[in-house]
Amino acid sequence: MAQATPEEIELHNQITSGDDLAFAKLCDKYLEPTIKKVRNFNWQIHLSDETMIPEVVIDSFYGYFYNPQKFKPQKQTLEKFLVIDAEGDLKNAWAKKKRHQ
Repeated sequence: MAQATPEEIELHNQITSGDDLAFAKLCDKYLEPTIKKVRNFNWQIHLSDETMIPEVVIDSFYGYFYNPQKFKPQKQTLEKFLVIDAEGDLKNAWAKKKRHQ
């Protein structure tokens, strides 16, 4: 498995240290690509609810931002972590929505 790039590690370190601009940098670089990838992998959910994927991805980004130790730079890239984390959250949100319907 690929390790995080030096740029990803630098951003992760900024997040871990509480840099005021780190969340904006994270979103600028990864938000749209993550939404697109999660949407491509879960197009059937997107067809049923166009707002669910962007909402879940944003929530997942906040989850990482407030709990950055979840990410292990030596095990995977930050981009891959963000996609996998958002997909897990999406599957949970989708299951919850189905249970309530």
